[in-house]
Amino acid sequence: MKLVDPIGMQNVVLLAHEVARIQKAQEDGNQMQIRAFARAMDEQTKRAEEDVNETPQTEKDRIHKEKEKEQGKKKREDPKQGIQQKWEGEPVTVPPDEDTGRRIDVKA
Repeated sequence: MKLVDPIGMQNVVLLAHEVARIQKAQEDGNQMQIRAFARAMDEQTKRAEEDVNETPQTEKDRIHKEKEKEQGKKKREDPKQGIQQKWEGEPVTVPPDEDTGRRIDVKA
């Protein structure tokens, strides 16, 4: 077994404080890097939320025209459906052309 000489041990004890200080500085540096990264991500997220634009009015007009066109096709395809849709989407009952007033429901 090898013995430690007293002078070497004294140097180790003196340097232990400096080593601990250096290790703490490294840990603090890592913590600061993590915080800086988190802060940068928060800022980037905030900027991305602010940069989101609303749909331009021309795009809204185009979508509205497409919906009107689809509703017009539905009306032309099935005119005897008995229910037509208003522009707002509320159902309006229209009696069918056939059998109006010819039969009475006696089961009710």
